Amino acid sequence: GGTSQECGKRTTTRRLGKLAKERGLNAIIISTDEMGLEKPTDINFRAGSLSVMDVPAVIMGTLKYMEENKNPDIIFVEGQSSLTERGNPHPKGLSASILFGAMPDAVVLCHRPNHPFREPVGIKTELNAIEAVEPTKVIALSINRRNAQDESLENIEEEFSLPTVDIHT
Repeated sequence: GGTSQECGKRTTTRRLGKLAKERGLNAIIISTDEMGLEKPTDINFRAGSLSVMDVPAVIMGTLKYMEENKNPDIIFVEGQSSLTERGNPHPKGLSASILFGAMPDAVVLCHRPNHPFREPVGIKTELNAIEAVEPTKVIALSINRRNAQDESLENIEEEFSLPTVDIHT
């Protein structure tokens, strides 16, 4: 999940999946955006081109297929947009429908401080929304400091008591 669009969800998902594969895990990466055929993605569908009513079923069906045919150790599902971003309400339903369909055991929350084009509400609000919408737990933070190089990862980690990285550096 993420606090806005363009905050690092695609990059985080792919890098985590790639690292898991490099460590010998049978990892599956499911992309849900228009750039989904980039490596190391295993399967892609553009969630934004479907009705939000259909997205959970597509994700659930894809997960079931992968579990039955690929026997993965772990599956990474890319989220879209945010449940709480202001100024762009359209993708909220898409974000929720991906979360519903994925039924994740855990979520890595992505955030881009000082986002130049979006109005994210913030980490705490998005974290609370994710954990309220789906019975899951946010277990780590991926911070995109492209517009906030001075942002302290240590301070963020301390504030939220979660492992925090800038996966873009």
